[in-house]
Amino acid sequence: MDQIVRLNSREEAVLDDAADRFIARHKGDVRKALKAMMVTNADLNDQLERIISARPGARRRVPDPTRIERQLSMI
Repeated sequence: MDQIVRLNSREEAVLDDAADRFIARHKGDVRKALKAMMVTNADLNDQLERIISARPGARRRVPDPTRIERQLSMI
């Protein structure tokens, strides 16, 4: 991991809610949900790497907490 992400209490609550919904989607099986999230994360990371390598001048952006919160609320 390149950087440590620090969350405030509101962001932590949003993340907890998203995690609860993701675990519920996997019928309460935390291990299965974690494995699915790891695969999803790896797939997204691969896509990002392909996009970045296709645009050599592109630079990595610092994550926007508001955007992340909106994405988590859609899970």
